[in-house]
Amino acid sequence: MIATQERLDISAATWLAQRDSALVHLPEVVAATEPSWNLHDVQWTPGEGCRLAYHVTVDGTEAATFVAFNIDPQSWSQYEFRSDPCLPGLSAVSDAALISERLGSVVEEPILHCRVQPVRYRPAGRCVLRYDLRTASGAARFYAKVFPREVFVDVARRATRVAAAAQPARPHLARVLAVWPDAYTTVGSAVDGRSASAMLRDATVSIQGRVNLANRLGEILADFHALIGISVPVRTASDHLRSITDLMPAVRILDVAQADRLSRLLDRLGRHLPPGDHRDRLCHGAFRPGQVVVDDAGLLYLLDIDGVCRGDGAQDLGSASSQLSWQAIRHPSQRAEIRLIDQALLEGYGSRGLAANPASLVWWRAAGLAQIAARRFRRLEVADWPLVPRLIDLAEGLVDRLQTSEAL
Repeated sequence: MIATQERLDISAATWLAQRDSALVHLPEVVAATEPSWNLHDVQWTPGEGCRLAYHVTVDGTEAATFVAFNIDPQSWSQYEFRSDPCLPGLSAVSDAALISERLGSVVEEPILHCRVQPVRYRPAGRCVLRYDLRTASGAARFYAKVFPREVFVDVARRATRVAAAAQPARPHLARVLAVWPDAYTTVGSAVDGRSASAMLRDATVSIQGRVNLANRLGEILADFHALIGISVPVRTASDHLRSITDLMPAVRILDVAQADRLSRLLDRLGRHLPPGDHRDRLCHGAFRPGQVVVDDAGLLYLLDIDGVCRGDGAQDLGSASSQLSWQAIRHPSQRAEIRLIDQALLEGYGSRGLAANPASLVWWRAAGLAQIAARRFRRLEVADWPLVPRLIDLAEGLVDRLQTSEAL
């Protein structure tokens, strides 16, 4: 495996290019970037190519943009995010003048000034924009999500249905205020505050404060799972295993030893699927503390419900737990605190009258750790590769527990 690297630099890019012909132009791309640019997103498909996005700030201002690169075995190209050919609505909805006209029906009064700021961007995948408005009655803020044409109808339908079902009951979700089919965009209300993940790792917040927050995270997840009457696709444990298997070619190219371990782990998970593989809960599909914002009033809001599905509620709990375990691996001094936080999350969930099958929770946590490990390679997160064996160690220990419990 590559020697320890702090970032994807030219030496790391050269090493990678020697292992996949689809990355032969990666060193040229890295050389074309500036030291101040921050790597924001990577999507590598072995043998086919790679997409990268860099977050670029404008000197002396708060303005920022994204610069994207597309690499294939023959060539590479560079473009500004608004020119993404797979997000045909992006150019129009990132134009402040055009957006002022569109948002007039949302705020129901003339817009005096509009500032558009890109927040998150995955080339060919999606883009999140922040709209800061000034009207006669004051300031207002909204967020827009721009999707590819082929997925827009599905994700917009899911988000709209769930947001509507949650109003005015718990949990708190950002409202969907507008759907613009011609631009493949949804617009939602802004929720300003801090992410729960940032607060959980903030040493200036007392440990009791962080435990209490974790308890409330469990409550908001249970409230979400309790929503009924929403038709969304089912996602099973087998589906999840297939999604991890799709990541394995990248792992095998870059680290054969860890690829062998992960393959054996996935085989074991496939032989010990969760009991009954329940499909009766409305699930977030990618739940973790970073998907929750705590506003100035202390209310918790659940974000990014585009991938909502129906399945085993333990998958969301296991996803959150695996993310906490990953935090403990990266920050060993926090392990004792994270154990308390993890337990508080489960207790908060149970306080709403819901419970996850213990064996299912262990399975989903192990699968979550396997997914985190495999994604480090697919995303070319070179700084994290030395920590992958610890992720696999922990996942293997969890599967050992599953086998032991089944044997009793």
